[in-house]
Amino acid sequence: MKMKRILLVVFVLAVAVAAAWGASYKSLWRQASAFEKKDLPRSAVSVMQNIQTKARKEKAYGQLMSAALKEICLWGQISPDSIQPLFNRFVAGRDTADSPVLKAVYDAVIYSVWQRSTYNVQGIKDHVHPIKP
Repeated sequence: MKMKRILLVVFVLAVAVAAAWGASYKSLWRQASAFEKKDLPRSAVSVMQNIQTKARKEKAYGQLMSAALKEICLWGQISPDSIQPLFNRFVAGRDTADSPVLKAVYDAVIYSVWQRSTYNVQGIKDHVHPIKP
């Protein structure tokens, strides 16, 4: 009896892991949206982290940036004080990026956030170098 229960648990976990790895971005974003509609931001954050992991492995940098910024917004709903430290971590991610393409994408996103910012994003000016004509 215990062996059947253990095998069932292992099977369920294997299916869950396979579903997470095999999930498309579209289905992951839908799942996150469903969590948001149900007012479950922590669950949506978990999905954003899954998207980021998948995108980093697949070098889908647009998905990576979208999920990272959405995660910051979701944490802002949970605790507004967490926006600044999370954005600082996002900016630091540029320095640890292993690809020149990913660094360029980080630069573009950071600059865009800096330009559109309606509040003072501390520390971002050290990472933004406007292009001079």
